[in-house]
Amino acid sequence: MAMMPADIPRLAEVHSDWRLLALALLLSICTGVLFGLAPALHASAVDPNRDLKEGGRTGAGQSVRQNRFRAALVILQIAVSVVLLISAGLLIRSFVALLHQEPGFEPNGLTVGQIWIPVPNNPQANRYLNAPQRTALVRELLRRMGELPGVQKAALSTSAAVPFLIA
Repeated sequence: MAMMPADIPRLAEVHSDWRLLALALLLSICTGVLFGLAPALHASAVDPNRDLKEGGRTGAGQSVRQNRFRAALVILQIAVSVVLLISAGLLIRSFVALLHQEPGFEPNGLTVGQIWIPVPNNPQANRYLNAPQRTALVRELLRRMGELPGVQKAALSTSAAVPFLIA
C-alpha cells in the first residue's frame, strides 16, 4: 500500500481478503486438474479390441482416433504459435515506429522529470486538498526550477507523459 500512487481512488479501502486468496487457489487447482486429467481420461478410454484391429492399418499400434486427437493438438499448437509470432512481430514493428516518431518538440537540451506529491489516504491530512494550496506549490516549484543553473525556461504539466520539463 505504501508503494501505490496516492491518486488511486478509494485506496484506503483496499485490503487483503482470505476469500479472494482461497478462490484464486481453488481456480488454479481446478485448472491444473482439468487440463491434467483431460489427456489422462482420453488415454484411459482405450478399447483394446478396437485398437488392435485399427493398429494393423496404421502400423504404429495406435488407433485412428488417437492419431486424430494428436494431430488436432499439433495443429492447435502450431496455430497458437503462429498467432503469437505475428503478434510479437506487430508489437516490435509498432515499437520501432514509435521510436522514429517526431515528438513535437526539440528534445536536445531538455530534461524531463517526474514528481509525486505524497498524498495520505486520509483526505483530512492532505495538505494540498484545495486549489489555493496546490497553486502555491506549483508556483514554488516553477520558481525553484527556474533558478537552477543553466535553466532557460521551466514548465510544469499534469500529463502522465510529461510531468515537468526543464530546458
